[in-house]
Amino acid sequence: MTSVADCPRAGPARLRNRGRSRVWRMGTSWLWVGYAARSLSDHPPPVSPETEAHPPWQNGPMLLRVTLLVAVAFAAHPARACRLALALGFDVSRSVDAQDYRLQIDGILAALFDPEIRDLILEGSAPVAMAVFEWAGAREQLLVADWAILDSPAAIDRLAQQVLVHQRQAQGLTAVGSALSYARALMDRAPDCLWYTLDMAGDGQNNQGDEPQRGKHPPKAAAVLY
Repeated sequence: MTSVADCPRAGPARLRNRGRSRVWRMGTSWLWVGYAARSLSDHPPPVSPETEAHPPWQNGPMLLRVTLLVAVAFAAHPARACRLALALGFDVSRSVDAQDYRLQIDGILAALFDPEIRDLILEGSAPVAMAVFEWAGAREQLLVADWAILDSPAAIDRLAQQVLVHQRQAQGLTAVGSALSYARALMDRAPDCLWYTLDMAGDGQNNQGDEPQRGKHPPKAAAVLY
């Protein structure tokens, strides 16, 4: 399963393949350390009037919220116009059933509407930038939400709305290396930020295209595969 990639500006790619794993097992040990340190509770986040008719994300998984929490907290002292560029990639290959797909989407939405996450995104003198994409086979990557500067609650709501209304496209094979190459191109045109983070969720082993170790890894972020 692919998960968090994070480093300041640059760093070598670290690639490990642990085989097949379910979507809800995203994350690395340092995320759980951050989770425990912040004592984040699993309460339902409030939603805007336009989105309150969609309750599933109120009970969405915690882990993506923790990812955002730790990543934003680590970039609390910016030296550039943007303190964090975060790209989120979710798996839409045929091994991801409808329940797993909703788990990924609900996790993103739960994070974006979590009060503590929103406060962290909006605090400080420099904003956070975020982009979202889906991925599957070697030629099956699609931009869901282009880079957006999250400098207000309305900006966060607009990004969440793009994720909410997106219709799943590909249901092909699993090309992790190709997804990393796509993420590289996406990161190459990210805003100038202090930190760059790539978070890719996936379900299943690479079975098409280049192996993950041979993908064009994002130069502004280290990649860790789980």
